[in-house]
Amino acid sequence: MARRGASGAGEQEIVAYVVGAAGTVVEPGALRERLAGVLPDFMVPRAVVAVPELPIGPTGKLDQAALPDPDAGRPDAGGPHAGQPAAGRPDAGGPPAGPVEQTIAAGWRTVLGLTTVGRLVNFFEAGGHSLQLALVQGYLEEHLGRRVPLARLVEFPTVAALAAYLETAGDAAGVPEDGRLTAAGRRMARRAAARAAGGGEGRA
Repeated sequence: MARRGASGAGEQEIVAYVVGAAGTVVEPGALRERLAGVLPDFMVPRAVVAVPELPIGPTGKLDQAALPDPDAGRPDAGGPHAGQPAAGRPDAGGPPAGPVEQTIAAGWRTVLGLTTVGRLVNFFEAGGHSLQLALVQGYLEEHLGRRVPLARLVEFPTVAALAAYLETAGDAAGVPEDGRLTAAGRRMARRAAARAAGGGEGRA
């Protein structure tokens, strides 16, 4: 189910509540890993919580407010990402290296409400979802001067992987290695936008 994210910023995240069959024991970590193997990253729940039964309200519908907090009761609970796989911990991989990684990490911190983002943290395992990718896309466009397709943001879900892609794609497109457009590139982008808005070819 989708519920308010741990950042408290009004964003939502996916949490799976599971009722095990009689005589079985639910292993949340193992179940999440199996889901990660068959679902797209943005659909993998941030946490899997085993419950004895699903709370039902007087109207016969699921009482979402009565479901337990996914971070409550963990022996290692020390924050919204405690107990997650290494790639889901905000500090995974150490601090970002270079201007592109630093810019990407800054965007993730802003969107996810984190105080730190490591270069190997997985965006989705850190609590991100597809709607937040649009915010990341806007942040990168503003700070790097280029619009990264959402498909590429899904394909490269870590700071290091996305930075490597941007630098490689940037070189192929004539963009400096730090991922920023040159002044000439910005002028070309503005002209293209003006032509599209005017519905004509315009002058280069």
